[in-house]
Formats: sequence, structure tokens, C-alpha cells
Amino acid sequence: MFNGNPNSRTLKVKGLEITLNYFFAALINLIDFALLFISWIPGLKNILDFMYRNPDIIEKQIPFLFGGSKGHRNFITHSVFNPVFLIYIFISSKLCVIFSLTPLNTILRPLLFLIGLCFVCHLLCDTMPKHWKGFANIKVYFFTHLISFSPITSKAWLYIGSFLSFSLLCEMIIFV
Repeated sequence: MFNGNPNSRTLKVKGLEITLNYFFAALINLIDFALLFISWIPGLKNILDFMYRNPDIIEKQIPFLFGGSKGHRNFITHSVFNPVFLIYIFISSKLCVIFSLTPLNTILRPLLFLIGLCFVCHLLCDTMPKHWKGFANIKVYFFTHLISFSPITSKAWLYIGSFLSFSLLCEMIIFV
């Protein structure tokens, strides 16, 4: 379950941002509750965990490209352009097309959709850090230079990325 900080604010408009944060915290908890039931399927818990943590894992695995220890929350890994997420979308959509005429399709599509929602939850959880300083901000890393987004730009980047990721999941898995 989500245990972030829905009170982390970047805007001067307190009510709007706190309302959004609590709405997304409730949504994350609802998705986590649904994932709890499918995590009991053997082997699926590892896949769910990897999909949720892949933005941070990629940054550590390929530090020369994504910043590694210098730049947590890279602008590519924490967006719809995340390579693992895009590969997942491609493979999932192909599986949906292959099994579209079978009875397995009624189980496969919601399962693939819920697995993809792990990535969306990661992005939404990152919109509510303890403080909008240092590691919390989105960073652009160019081999030797590090550019950090402002807190409000970082939050907007994460919201846009989560919305586009959710839209892509819907389009490629639900509506294929």
C-alpha cells in the first residue's frame, strides 16, 4: 500500500494540490489492493515487483546512459519513454492480438493491464516525495552534465508521464 506523503506541495494553491495528492494516493491504494490478489499467482509477484521498480533499476543497471548515482529520477526512465515499459506494451499488445479469439483473452487482458499499472503507480508515487529537493526532482543527464528540473516541472513531468502511460495501456491492451 502507498505510504508516501500526500502533503508534499509544489504549488501555492494548497487545496487543489492536496486534493489531487489524496485522490492519487487513494487510486494507488486501490490498484495495490487489486494487485494483491493477482500477486498470489506463482512467479507473478516478481514480475509485478520488477514492473514497479524498473525505472530505478534501469538507472542503476545502465549508469553511463541514465546517470546512475548522480541522477536518480531520470527524465527517460520516469516517463512513457521508459524502454522496459515500451517493450512490455509491445509484447502485451501482441499477446492480446494472438489470444483475441480464445477464452484465455478474458483473463489475459485485465491481467496484463494490471501488471502495466504497476509502472503508472510508480510514477504517481514519485509525485509525492517527502521533500522536493535533490533526488526528488527529475533530471536530464548528458554523459558529464546534469540538469535538474524544478519541483513544479518535475511534478508536471510525472503527471503527464503517468497519464500518457495509462492511456497507452488502455489503447494497446484494452482496445486492441
